[in-house]
Amino acid sequence: MEKSKTTQRAKCPSEKVRVGAAESATDRALKVSEVADMLGIGLTLARALIRRGEIASVKIGGARRVQRSALASYLARVTTPATGGDRE
Repeated sequence: MEKSKTTQRAKCPSEKVRVGAAESATDRALKVSEVADMLGIGLTLARALIRRGEIASVKIGGARRVQRSALASYLARVTTPATGGDRE
């Protein structure tokens, strides 16, 4: 019986790692191509927005990344509230 407890203990930390990895996947920084896809714009425009500082980003090694919170902040700044009188 002692052996099975040891086995269970050995599995427990790995399960926590998997859960942590799944959680961090939702919080991970986005690639510029992912930002472009999420905004429905081209890669060139996404890079221009980042270069101009309209969307905050960080450089990790040679890769440019955008935090989800930075993308949300950008969207909050550029989104205008809908008015009830506009119809298309």
